[in-house]
Amino acid sequence: MMEKRSTPLFDRHALEQDYIRSHLLAKGRKLTRGRFLKALLRRTGRLYLLLRVALGGNPIGAAAARHLLRSRFTIELGRLVKIGPGIQMPHPMNIIIGGHAVLGENVTVGQHATIGGNQKKEAEIGGVTRRYPVVGNNVWIAAGAVVAGPIRIGDHVVVGANVAVTRDVASHRLLYHAPRISRKTIRVLPEGTYEEVGET
Repeated sequence: MMEKRSTPLFDRHALEQDYIRSHLLAKGRKLTRGRFLKALLRRTGRLYLLLRVALGGNPIGAAAARHLLRSRFTIELGRLVKIGPGIQMPHPMNIIIGGHAVLGENVTVGQHATIGGNQKKEAEIGGVTRRYPVVGNNVWIAAGAVVAGPIRIGDHVVVGANVAVTRDVASHRLLYHAPRISRKTIRVLPEGTYEEVGET
């Protein structure tokens, strides 16, 4: 009997690897580590390889990768940023992730987005004094959005285009600008879509 494999909602990295494996096997090719890595790099692109190296432990490689990210994609990445697996940048242009910001798993960041500090404000988040945001899992930060200051953004949050967020945001929220920042509670459906539950 075939073992059923469960993947968490929005786990793009695992789905990407499954697609590449099935694609190589469908062509009748032997699945070797070299072919798999070559196909993975071709499919996911150089951006994600540079992000992985920039966040790695080698200081020389990390500095070179940050320089390439800045010059090639105009992505500014702080030295002590922590990013979980599955990050997506559909249009990687003019993105700033500064300082000690923490991004969870499967975060999508749009072009011209800024995730950084807010002057000299500090707050205690999870027992640690922070100046930069902590972003949860499965969060979408749309184009032109600003997430600033020592704030916490929960899981399954959508930050709309050109919205400035300077306060904590609970999980399952939709933030948009029309003409004031509106906060709606959403429920994530199994298909990966969402429905609005109410406005807060």
